[in-house]
Amino acid sequence: MVFFNSKLNEKNCLCDLVFFGFQVVFGQNLHLKGLSSNFIQSGQFSSRWSYNLHVLSVYNAKSLTISDKVFPNGHCHFIPQVLINRRLSSKIQSGLGFAFTRHNIFGVKENEPRFFLQTVYSQSLSKLKFSHRARVELRYPKNITSGVRDRAIVGRYALGLNYPLKKNASRGMYLSASNEAFLYLEGANNGPVSSRNGSLLSENWTSVGLGCQFRKSKLEVGYGYQLLIRNKKQEYRQFELLQLTYQRAVNWDSFEMWWYQ
Repeated sequence: MVFFNSKLNEKNCLCDLVFFGFQVVFGQNLHLKGLSSNFIQSGQFSSRWSYNLHVLSVYNAKSLTISDKVFPNGHCHFIPQVLINRRLSSKIQSGLGFAFTRHNIFGVKENEPRFFLQTVYSQSLSKLKFSHRARVELRYPKNITSGVRDRAIVGRYALGLNYPLKKNASRGMYLSASNEAFLYLEGANNGPVSSRNGSLLSENWTSVGLGCQFRKSKLEVGYGYQLLIRNKKQEYRQFELLQLTYQRAVNWDSFEMWWYQ
């Protein structure tokens, strides 16, 4: 998440503390555990233009067998993405992005290019910072086994919270929390990736973390819980993750001076 300093009164913030969720049911649900690693690099091209490079890798450490069907462990998601942002005001920025994702879930391999548009609105209440991110993604998953490519349109809304544990908010320890709801406006039908599975709200991610803010970087460790409706029977994939995140900011003015020396 990217946060900007802004002021807001308490009454306007009450409506922001809304988290999306699912009604958890029991059946042939998958309950997996794994590791999620994130590398984020960001930098400024100018006072208004910036970029963000994010690489996500998810490993499933638990193999399950349900009704004689094997759901193997192993590396299940690899998602590099790049985003170009324009700052519209001190509170709002919008951007265009592209991601090329590789999936191996439920024993099915798929590749999926994504194009997305997003807007981030940031606000603060004393030391507590809020970030609202609305995103629309156009996805084109391809089933490697069948060779069939399909299309999906997914809306995403994420609410992020950040609370510094020291008076100097620019450095030191902080707490973070986020929740992201996925609205499947149009689902793919060629495999498990980006499939709507009969529900508009087919996926939800929640996380909490403890991090340390340095001068130009952040290091964070946390817990993530992903809930996904995995088939038309409304059965679930519950994924608990140990999340490791490293974020680095690049000063391009300094880089250019070094490059031309």
